[in-house]
Amino acid sequence: MPGFRYNTWRCLAALVLVDVLFMAMYVVHELTGALSNRLAMIARDRGVPEMYQYLKAAAAAGLAILIFRRLRQPTYLVAAGIMAFLMLDDGLSLHERLGDWFAGALQLAQPAQALSMEADDLGEMLAVGGFGIAGLAALV
Repeated sequence: MPGFRYNTWRCLAALVLVDVLFMAMYVVHELTGALSNRLAMIARDRGVPEMYQYLKAAAAAGLAILIFRRLRQPTYLVAAGIMAFLMLDDGLSLHERLGDWFAGALQLAQPAQALSMEADDLGEMLAVGGFGIAGLAALV
């Protein structure tokens, strides 16, 4: 496979270039008000950039599964699971929902205020931390 490295770098460069394009469109929109198509803005839920992100996450999970099937190293299967979870978390707003629940159930308003943040933001941090610990535990 002599061209594998070259093709891999070309694919990576194309993926990053699309990301940079979306970021540039957002900056131009914020600075000038031009490019007002809301579907192309990175700050919009369910917009084109978010769908592109889902596509990349699904592709990464799929590639990790293919590598696992070839090498039989469980780390790749865990990586596929993590990528799939990140895609689901973003699409279903799992950490936001769990963060809101933590904020109410754990009464995080006062601790959050001491940290100059909102209670639901602190709850989201707890949720993401819990997901991270679960992911690390799966790797070990």
